[in-house]
Amino acid sequence: MKFILTGGGTGGHIFSAIATANEIKQRQPESEIIFVGSKDYMEMDIIPQAGYQIIGMNIHRINRFGWWKNYKQPFEIINSLKQSYKIIKQFKPDAVIGTGGFATGPILKVAQLRGIPTFIQEHNAYPGITTRLLAKKATRIHTAYREINQYFDSDKILLTGNPVRQDLNDGLPDQRQSKVGLGLFPDRPTLVIIGGSRGAEPVNKIVIEIFPKLKKKEIQVFLQTGKKLYHTYQNFQDSHIKIVPFVDDIPKVLAAADVIISRAGAMSIAELALIGKPSILIPDTFSEQGHQDYNAEALEKSGAAVCIQEADMSEKLLPAIQKLFDNASYSEQLGKNITKFAFPNATQDIVNDILKHLNT
Repeated sequence: MKFILTGGGTGGHIFSAIATANEIKQRQPESEIIFVGSKDYMEMDIIPQAGYQIIGMNIHRINRFGWWKNYKQPFEIINSLKQSYKIIKQFKPDAVIGTGGFATGPILKVAQLRGIPTFIQEHNAYPGITTRLLAKKATRIHTAYREINQYFDSDKILLTGNPVRQDLNDGLPDQRQSKVGLGLFPDRPTLVIIGGSRGAEPVNKIVIEIFPKLKKKEIQVFLQTGKKLYHTYQNFQDSHIKIVPFVDDIPKVLAAADVIISRAGAMSIAELALIGKPSILIPDTFSEQGHQDYNAEALEKSGAAVCIQEADMSEKLLPAIQKLFDNASYSEQLGKNITKFAFPNATQDIVNDILKHLNT
């Protein structure tokens, strides 16, 4: 069989697509798979590193805070539709799988117009524009949130969870060894901050501001700044704070953590749910359609995480961190509750459903 996978713009979309592709290849080694993404974005580097061919289209995300900057968007969409038609005509896929991001729309639309089965992974509690536009003709929508039932025909939806990297499904390494491997003190409480694949400037800034108070309490910090922001913060590194631009070995970093601060992206939440550690979620103010607010709200209502808005960080972040480190039973309960959102078999269930539809 032949598959086109499309998704990008963020690490969550990319790693979900790679996990799906890897599962397909494990089941059907003879399958042919190509990826379609957007030029100038991180998928153009990450997908080839995973061993897959990727075709880049000249399409970019909509600028929601400067609409005058979107004057090229109609032309990019038209050209991407034309390129999608050419790709599909030449490759002749049996199915097209979209994991989110602005490059997914054109290729999924053309596939639907040509009667090719399309499968959409909606990672968030509130569906994105692409999903809403293409849902009616989609073969199936795979989701991690029951709340999405209110938006679409229930026959189209399958609750599967979101695919995560296989190394997280295999379990975390030893915590003490992980701390040593990261250059941290093995016996000190550890706060890990992961601001998504591109980092989180507001979070980086407030963490540096409160770090002296954390250090006084012997709390050490591991801060992932994002590659573009690293140069701003690298000089703050000392014996109690490790600062890195990007995390390659995410299982080791998560294993080292006693408490985690994270954005509320769908894939970040999927990973946090698997490991079951107390977490503080800070939704990205600029996330598409406020997706991260919906995601964080779903967890907070279930007592599965602490949610703090960016505007409230100066007032609420330090007390929230201190409470998690000082109140062991509270932290333990948060860790237990977040595991209720875990779908350890998500990738397998998604591929099972895809192959079932294609073989009937």
